[in-house]
Amino acid sequence: GRSKMGPTSTRFNSNQEIIRPDVISYNSVMSACQDSQQARELLKEMRLSRRHRHGATPPTSVTYVNAMKACRNGGIPDMESVRFLLDTASDDGLPPNVFMYSAAIWTAECGGDYQEALAFLNEMKSFSITDCPCPPNSISYDGVISALAANGLACEAIDLFEEMKEAAITPTTITFQRLAMAVSTETSLQRLVFAINTETSLENHVSTESNSNRISRQIDELERIVDLMDVLDLRPGSPIIESLICAYGSEPNGYNEAKRVYKATEALVDGGLLDAGCIRAMLYACAKATPARWEDAISTLHSSDILPGSMGPAKIDVRALSYAVLACCKETQFEEALNLLRIYGGPRKKESSIISLSAINALISACGRGGRPDISLKILNEMESAYGVMPNRRSYRCAVIVCNQAEHERRRQIRRRHDRELTLESEKSMKRQGEVLLENTAFTDDFDFQWWECALSLLRRMQEAGLTPDSQIYSSAISACEAAGQWQRALGVLQSMMRTKTLGEASPPNLYCFNAAISACGKGGAWLEALELYERMLEDGGAVKPNFVTLNSLLVALDKAGQRELAQSKYDEGRLNKIVSPWKKTTSSGSNEPIWAMDLHNFSGAMAKAAIRSIMENLLSSKGPVHDISKDLIIIVGKGKGSENNKVVLFPTVKRVLEEDYSIEAVIDPSNSGRLVLKSNTLQSVVNSRKWR
Repeated sequence: GRSKMGPTSTRFNSNQEIIRPDVISYNSVMSACQDSQQARELLKEMRLSRRHRHGATPPTSVTYVNAMKACRNGGIPDMESVRFLLDTASDDGLPPNVFMYSAAIWTAECGGDYQEALAFLNEMKSFSITDCPCPPNSISYDGVISALAANGLACEAIDLFEEMKEAAITPTTITFQRLAMAVSTETSLQRLVFAINTETSLENHVSTESNSNRISRQIDELERIVDLMDVLDLRPGSPIIESLICAYGSEPNGYNEAKRVYKATEALVDGGLLDAGCIRAMLYACAKATPARWEDAISTLHSSDILPGSMGPAKIDVRALSYAVLACCKETQFEEALNLLRIYGGPRKKESSIISLSAINALISACGRGGRPDISLKILNEMESAYGVMPNRRSYRCAVIVCNQAEHERRRQIRRRHDRELTLESEKSMKRQGEVLLENTAFTDDFDFQWWECALSLLRRMQEAGLTPDSQIYSSAISACEAAGQWQRALGVLQSMMRTKTLGEASPPNLYCFNAAISACGKGGAWLEALELYERMLEDGGAVKPNFVTLNSLLVALDKAGQRELAQSKYDEGRLNKIVSPWKKTTSSGSNEPIWAMDLHNFSGAMAKAAIRSIMENLLSSKGPVHDISKDLIIIVGKGKGSENNKVVLFPTVKRVLEEDYSIEAVIDPSNSGRLVLKSNTLQSVVNSRKWR
């Protein structure tokens, strides 16, 4: 080691004899050097010792190997010094051997320099045919394969693996680990599997195997992999198996292949207990599959957690439990996910988590989709204390979306309840009592929990926690207010979003934010505010422009306020701006001939009325008709399948407008009850009698 006098100071014994460090001492000190500069200074001292009168201690090949290893210790590997050391060794009469080159290759690998690593390997192969042979071994190849894998060069790495086979060099565990790292595409995976399965060392070990048996064994690639690893005495749960399971699991249709690898490996292990890596990889495949294999994930977890001699479930690592929970959440099996947390979560240790943040966020969403928003909020509130993870913006986004969905579902339940009550009333009193119920008693009684208030509370809470809401969070909060008819609150959220946009603290309002706010104004009777928002979108000149939903919401607001002329004007304006178009090319019901029809089945009642008035006024005006009155006019109103409770909404609305405004009686298409037909003779009669001159 080093003394205060220096690493190689001359010492004296009791008889005043000079004791100088030998080569072993120098090599030991060289192995402890912290950077290439120290190694080069020490090497210089050894080389200069040839001039010392008390004897020389010239460097050996071990000295140079240790010096090259020191070139990795200074942070960034010093490849210039590595080249200097190789040249100096040759000058000292020490031709670089396999150990020096291997050290140089792994130094290049440490710096991610695959080109330099390949250059060293090629030099070794060129020396092999000279008077100073230096054939590369498995360590040399492993270093180059590792460097290629780190740079994502899977094909080049597999090329070297096949070169190892031809040279009869037995691969190591590191070889397979680095090959697995290199595999990033299905093509490279298939090539790797083929390369492994045609391994010549396997044929060397199993020399008595007949050609027919070998061909038969090649039919099933997974069994060949397992056989190879068994022959090479590699642990069945090694990273290559884990990587193959994950690689197959990542493919769109690769789940069954991942399961086959897992089962084949499980059969080789005593007691069938695989290591954590293989179990984790299989659970990852379950979560990645479409649909997610949540039942297999639970079965894998339950059947793999019992340790010999234990009285209950063993500890499952965080990633494995997270993958199993994700698999359940993808299929909305939130109760199963909660059971897994209860069984395997265990008491949380301080400063540790029992599940990943992404899995908890998925669980929040799954509980909401499953109709239990209360559990979603409970999980959010207990994330830090019960699960050891801090909520992030995505956590709050999931929770606000859940509140929005819950508020919309609450409104649907209220409407359904009132519909059931109305069916019990007589035909005469139905309309009167229904209006009273809907206006005065809605959103109370058994449905008094206000999810829109919860959404706004979460919005404030995340801002207080230093998290900036994004557009999706804002739009969900606005949508929740819209569902509850809280148009003032919806506008308030939108305005606060615009203020933070001006300050550069949040995302700008997107189309969904404006649409939800306009719809909220329509439900609250605030048609002026809805119109102002719509006009602002048109005049703003930004990326957010009105779409079909925007115009539809505005027309509903104007129609509800009795603003017929304004609604008609906005519809015509939207048609000219190509926001909406009622025309669709379809076929006639009788002859299957191509025709143009008015397709209104996606329109609201307000937009459908505006569309009918627009075409009728066009037919009666001198602007040029949009329909040939010598042919029947087909109006698609739908059968109510897209409406709540499958109610037919558009048929009575369109029929009433035609009768009251134009004295036209539409008939139902006998072959399609979702279509109304205006006969050509009826259209001609109306146009001739009422056409503007």
